[in-house]
Amino acid sequence: MISTIPSYSTSVTQIRMIADHSCEILLQKPKSFQFQAGQHLYLKLNKLLYDDRKGQRRTFTIASAPFESELRLATRLTGSGFKRTLMEMTDSQVEIMGPKGEMVLDTSFPAIFIAGGIGITPFRSMVLEGLKMTTISSMTLLYSNPRLETAVYHDLFTELASFHSKRFYYYPTLTAQADQDASWRGERRRLDHVFIRDYVPPLGQVKYYLCGPQTLVQTLMDSLLHENVRAENIRSEIFWGY
Repeated sequence: MISTIPSYSTSVTQIRMIADHSCEILLQKPKSFQFQAGQHLYLKLNKLLYDDRKGQRRTFTIASAPFESELRLATRLTGSGFKRTLMEMTDSQVEIMGPKGEMVLDTSFPAIFIAGGIGITPFRSMVLEGLKMTTISSMTLLYSNPRLETAVYHDLFTELASFHSKRFYYYPTLTAQADQDASWRGERRRLDHVFIRDYVPPLGQVKYYLCGPQTLVQTLMDSLLHENVRAENIRSEIFWGY
């Protein structure tokens, strides 16, 4: 029950656009708030400035790593009353409850992260946390977006893959980028078992982490099981109602 989850009062310090129709919310991190990479929290606004039938509370995956000094959330802007209100909440008090979630990083095994759209948010936290650890040997991120403008944290992952070239591998794909757009020389295919097979070498026992829209996550789950990946080595989270 939500009533048993620890609750904290904090403030929004900054809201900024980080991709097309996507924004990042920075919150002061309460001193006693601790979480694991990949977990989420509930954020509750004190009041709504615009009507929203879903109310004053939403779930957000934590995009910041546990060692970072601020809490970082990212979301697609849907035009809902909640998100319209949130965009006007800089320097305002909000309530957070959490953390929650079981899709956390296991640093004992190589990690394969597969994300679609705003489903990338837990992997920012996991990648940064994993790179700080010495126990995780390698991490691979496959990330699908329609266009480069919608790819949240693309520049960060590109930089990390360059700097940590022997531990972190980043393979983005832009499925709706115009074929005549010569500025993009990367992948344009959809994420499926063939794409995964092309970029994920045989590594023995690894952990797969899937996050994004329901259709994508379920399709990838079925593909991995078909490829004889054991169910206990797959962790997933579905993002509902972008």
